[in-house]
Amino acid sequence: MTKTLLPIFTFNGAKSFLQVLQNKIDDVSLENNLFSHSGNPLLCMCLLLEFLRLLSQKFFSLNNFCRLLNERIMTMATLYIDAVDDEEFLTMMTLEKDFSGRDLLKIAVQLELLELI
Repeated sequence: MTKTLLPIFTFNGAKSFLQVLQNKIDDVSLENNLFSHSGNPLLCMCLLLEFLRLLSQKFFSLNNFCRLLNERIMTMATLYIDAVDDEEFLTMMTLEKDFSGRDLLKIAVQLELLELI
């Protein structure tokens, strides 16, 4: 849903959003973790990676900030995948669709996230 609001983002708003996002990602407590309250954290991570890519295309000066957040999120995603023992659960998570009808694999292929594929 945040992707639909991208046209109205200002530079200062986008920068503030990225700073809040970084604080949430850097928080190691389970209660404050951005992805711990999600039913499918991998899908949320991929959608966030997609949004960060779109945001860095709109505001090129935020490209470095977005790239650093992308690296952190990719590290979290690979650690999450390695921690899941149940292959059926992981398969179910990768086939779950977002609101636009795309599953995790389709998004990962579109974003060329080879580490997740």
